[in-house]
Amino acid sequence: MISVSGNKWSEKKSNNRIIEKISVDNNLSYDLSKLILNRNYSLDEINELENEFQLNNPFFNNKDFLKARNLLIKIIKKKELVLVYGDYDVDGVSSTAILVNFFNYIKNPNYYLIPNRFNDGYGPNLDLIKKNLKKKTKIVIFVDCGSNSIEIVKFLRKNNIEVLIIDHHHINHKLAPNFNIINPMKNPKDYMGQNICAAALTFYLVKFVNDKLKKKINIYDFLFFALLGTICDLMPLRHSNKHISKIALNKFNKVENPGIKQLLNFLSLKRSISFADISYTIGPMINSPGRLKDAKLSVELLCTMNLNKIKKIVEEIQILNIKRKKIEDFCINLID
Repeated sequence: MISVSGNKWSEKKSNNRIIEKISVDNNLSYDLSKLILNRNYSLDEINELENEFQLNNPFFNNKDFLKARNLLIKIIKKKELVLVYGDYDVDGVSSTAILVNFFNYIKNPNYYLIPNRFNDGYGPNLDLIKKNLKKKTKIVIFVDCGSNSIEIVKFLRKNNIEVLIIDHHHINHKLAPNFNIINPMKNPKDYMGQNICAAALTFYLVKFVNDKLKKKINIYDFLFFALLGTICDLMPLRHSNKHISKIALNKFNKVENPGIKQLLNFLSLKRSISFADISYTIGPMINSPGRLKDAKLSVELLCTMNLNKIKKIVEEIQILNIKRKKIEDFCINLID
């Protein structure tokens, strides 16, 4: 088989006897057994295929999570002001929405910043932070960015502002011992050697914090945001990523976020949703403001409780999404 780019593709050779053994032992089809072999599924993963997963935290003993939890609990107990700084893609928007909604639910003062793709560029922007930083800010939480923003971290700490980074991108420098960061790239062994998006990491941290605080929140709203980030950031659906995805879809009826509900009504997705719905319908809608205008629209959709405002945002996002499709079609036609 020849790919579009001209590369020759050939099917990986597999041991038929092993495939047949997996099929017989687990009562699975030949094709599924072949896929399991080629992707090196462990016995535990095979056994999990038909399991109902529990909403557990795989990082309850992780030092980075413990340190971050204690830091946030200290901030929350003193009702100190939090700035959440996120990226403009679906993962960054979802991570930001988890934190902003959580702080709103527990009535902890907070605000957020999302860089504009055209004006501010990718990642933490020092000028943007200086321009918008409120005087009483005690901590800045960077989500889906910040792992390599050493100068910005130094600036914030010089101004007696704590920094917490929740990210999954490569780290290009040696980390100081007092660097507050949750990132699977820091030490993959501590994160089961897998890639986990920022929204999922943020979800696990918020749940970890709230398990201690015992506040009344709808954890399934946050779980749905983690699902959005996981699917739209193309994370491998293995281990904890698979747990999040399966539980979130099974518990979809418990999602109460008004922005999500209005968006799904607008898209006529009133039934139970699928991975395809998120990948090809919901995700592109949430992603389009960050690509063509300003991702703050998507954050507001997921965080505001004002129904009239939500309806206007959904209509605006739909217009942007239609525009995005036209641009993509035009570019594809140019290539053809």
